[in-house]
Amino acid sequence: GSFVLSLLLLCSLAQEDGWNYDDSSQEGPAYWDHVDPHCGCQGSVQAPINIAANIVIEAPTDTNADTNSLPPSDPEPFHAMSLPLLSRISDYQSLSQYTVHHNGVELLVPFNSSKGFINFKGTKFYLTQFHFHTPSENQFDYVSLDLEMHLVHKSADNRILVLAVLFLRGEENQALKPIWNQIPHKNSSTIVPATLNISDFLPADLSYFYFKGSLTTPPCSGPVDWLVLSHPVTVSDAQIQMYRSVIPLGHDNRPVQRLDGRDVLLQGTSGFVPLLETVSHQQLKWLRIALIAVCSFFAAFVFFAALIFHRIKKERGSFHMPLPTAQPLLIPQFAEGQPAASNYNQIV
Repeated sequence: GSFVLSLLLLCSLAQEDGWNYDDSSQEGPAYWDHVDPHCGCQGSVQAPINIAANIVIEAPTDTNADTNSLPPSDPEPFHAMSLPLLSRISDYQSLSQYTVHHNGVELLVPFNSSKGFINFKGTKFYLTQFHFHTPSENQFDYVSLDLEMHLVHKSADNRILVLAVLFLRGEENQALKPIWNQIPHKNSSTIVPATLNISDFLPADLSYFYFKGSLTTPPCSGPVDWLVLSHPVTVSDAQIQMYRSVIPLGHDNRPVQRLDGRDVLLQGTSGFVPLLETVSHQQLKWLRIALIAVCSFFAAFVFFAALIFHRIKKERGSFHMPLPTAQPLLIPQFAEGQPAASNYNQIV
């Protein structure tokens, strides 16, 4: 535990000013491991990932688990694992005020770890901070959502669990307003004198995807237990643009990583994947818009082509070239008794 924490600290200090999200830079995601040898960003079982329908397995629900559950006596195989209801294993208390920190890469809100935890599989993971990424880091059938919030939890032995909340463009998000209204300058902090309730950020349906991954920023260490809520909440376009305006490059998302044979479990009472359906509807919406645009362009092209053709035809029809008039054929007349050659010479 302490060794892992030491690596985290070493890599974080080494990369504080030495990594970014610029794919064309030698400090971008593809080169994070080159900045410091303690980091494992090229390792296996990395995050974020693309959650595709063909790798999602619906897991049975453990209805007995709660905030006081103990670890299972025997290790559970991943594919046979039952998953607890998030509402029964999480406990978050409100804060009367909180601090928003801009670390030069993203917005981060530290959290009093004594005020909130998730008891996942008998281990209590205490909330230490949350931050944001735009667009979403985890993808769904290779489609990103507009914003993703990571609530980072740590256990007493320094294991990590991340609860991810996804935001889809729509109505203004009321829970984000106090934070967005107090965004500090780069490398500075702001105290927000408002009540903070984690439950305000969460959707009504707490179904979630579960997979093993890593941190999505250097040192990219793991394993990390990922709980990605399968129902998004809304965020307005103005809120998205506000966040993008205060971070370098206008985005802070790590590209999706290879699966390395991983599957994803879904905890939820429904027999389908709600978020994948939401994304599919979004894709269908944009496909319809694209088809309408293409058809409109083609119709306009045909209309104007016909108009131009008609005009050209009309202009050509107004000019009538005079046809040559027939000239009478001159046939030499020969006087009776005169030789033909003499008359021919006269004509020529």
